[in-house]
Amino acid sequence: MLKTKDWSFLRRLSEEGKSARWIAKEFGLSRKTVSKYVKQAEPPKYAMKTPRSRPKLDPHVDFIESILESDRNAPKKQHHTAKRIFERLSTERGFIGSEQAVRHLVSRLKTNHYRPPMFIPLAFPPGRCGQVDFGEAYVCLGCQYTHLEPAVRASVCKNKLTKVQCFVMRLNYSRRLFVTSFRSGNMPSFIAAHRMAFEHFGARPQELTYDNLTLAVKKVLKGRERELTDMFLSLVGHYGFDPQFCLPGKEGAHQKGGVEGGIGYVRRNWLVPVPHVQDIEELNAYLLKQCQDDMSRTVSGQEVTIQQAWEMEVSHLTKLPAIGLDACVIDVASLDGYGMVRLDGNFYSIPYGSQSLKLLVKAYWNRVEITDGSKVLACHHRSYGKQQRVFQPEHYFDLLERRPGAVRFAQPLLAHTWPSGYWDYFEELVQAKGQSIAGKEFIRILRLHNKYGAEKTQEAIAEARRLGATSCDAVENILVAMTRPRPIIVPLDLSSRSDLSGYNVMMVDLAQYDSLTGGVGNDRESVA
Repeated sequence: MLKTKDWSFLRRLSEEGKSARWIAKEFGLSRKTVSKYVKQAEPPKYAMKTPRSRPKLDPHVDFIESILESDRNAPKKQHHTAKRIFERLSTERGFIGSEQAVRHLVSRLKTNHYRPPMFIPLAFPPGRCGQVDFGEAYVCLGCQYTHLEPAVRASVCKNKLTKVQCFVMRLNYSRRLFVTSFRSGNMPSFIAAHRMAFEHFGARPQELTYDNLTLAVKKVLKGRERELTDMFLSLVGHYGFDPQFCLPGKEGAHQKGGVEGGIGYVRRNWLVPVPHVQDIEELNAYLLKQCQDDMSRTVSGQEVTIQQAWEMEVSHLTKLPAIGLDACVIDVASLDGYGMVRLDGNFYSIPYGSQSLKLLVKAYWNRVEITDGSKVLACHHRSYGKQQRVFQPEHYFDLLERRPGAVRFAQPLLAHTWPSGYWDYFEELVQAKGQSIAGKEFIRILRLHNKYGAEKTQEAIAEARRLGATSCDAVENILVAMTRPRPIIVPLDLSSRSDLSGYNVMMVDLAQYDSLTGGVGNDRESVA
C-alpha cells in the first residue's frame, strides 16, 4: 500500500498529464496500481480483510459485554472499571492475558455500544418556568487574609475549608440566575432562599421545577403526584406558584438540566479559586454581585444577552405579595439544667427568670429567636457546630449578682470576648475588696458596658486604674462625666443696653479659691 505522500505525488503527476504507463515505468509500479490510486479522492487506508485474532481474550468477549450491560441497572458510582473486569476474568474464568488488552477492549465496547443519551431542545415562554436546586461547594470561612492576592492568600491561610450549600434559582426563558449560600440546606434555608430569590427578581415565575427533595416532598405518589411537606405547602400557598417535580430515578435525571448546568457553571466560574471570606454574609454579597455581572453574558445558542432576554421576560412574571413569608421553623422549647434551649444539638441561653414560661423557638437560617409567644426573650446567631453552647452574658447578670463567687469561673463571661483591661480590673477589685464584693461590682461594670458601649467603658476603666480607684462607682462617675453634654456659651447681645457697655467682666481664677480653702486639685475632685 502506498503512503500518503506517494499517493499525493502520483495524483499530481497524473494532473500534469503524465500517463499511467509512464508513471508505472518511472517508479516501478504496475499500471493497474497506478490507475487505482490516481482515481482515489482520499489517501489510501489500510484495512484488514479479517480482524486480528486475540486467542486469549476472544473467548471472554461475551462475558465482558454481559458485565457492561448489567452495569446499566447498577448505581452509577458502582459500575465496573476495566481493572475490576480484569480481576474477575482472572479469578472467575482463568484469564491469562494482560490487563492492558482488557482495557483496550472495554474502552472500544463502551464507545461502540454505550453512546450518551440524546435530548430534545426546549423553548420556554417568558415568565412561565423556573428551576430550583441545591449544590455543594467548599469555601474558606473566617479567613484573616482576604486583603492579600489569591495566590499569596492560599499559601498562608491554613483554615480548613467549609462545605456550604449553594441555592440556585434559574429562569428558563432569560436564563437569569439567583445564587446564595447557606451553612446547611435545612428547611429555614430553603424557605429563606425562595424569598430572597423572588425579592431579587422582584417577581416570580408561574411554576418552578424541583427534584424530589425531602424538604418539599413527604411522599412520592403515582406519576407526578406528590404528598408535600407542611412548610413547603405554606411557601407555595403564600407566593402562589405551581410546583412541578421530576420523575424519580434515571427517568427524571435530566428534567431540570438548566439549573444543574447553572450550578456547575457557578462552581467552575465563580468559586474557582476557592473564595476566602470572613463570613457567609460576605460570600453571599460576592455571589449576588456575580449574578448581576452575569447579566451581560450571552448563553450559547442564544442571540441576545441575559439582560436583553430578562427585559423581555420581566413583564410576564407574577407580582409578589406585599408581605414576605416569615422564613422560620417554629417549635416548642425544651430547657436543660442550665436554663438553655436546645436546637439541632446546640444550646442557646435565655434570660434568668424566664425558665417557667412557655417558650417557643423560631429557627431561621442565620439566627434563633426564643419567645414567650408575645415578645422576643433572646436572639442568637445560629450555630452549625455540634454540642455548642451559645451565650449572651447579660442573661446571667442577675444570677451572678446573687452568686458573685462564680464570676471568676462563669462560662458565659469567659466565652465572651471583652475589651482588654476588663479582667485585669476585676483582679484589682478582688485584691481590694474580696471576691464576693468584687464579683458584684464587676457585674455592675458589665452592665455599664452594655449601657455606654465597649469603647467608652474601656476608656473609663483605664482612667480609673490610672487614678488608683478600684470601685464600680468610680468607673460610673467617669462615664457620666465623659458623656455629660458640655454647656454651650452664647455671647450676650448688649446692643440694646448701651448703659452696660462700660463694664468689663473678668474671669475668676478658681485656683485662688483653692489656696484660701485648702481644697484639692481638679483630678482628685473629679473622682470623689
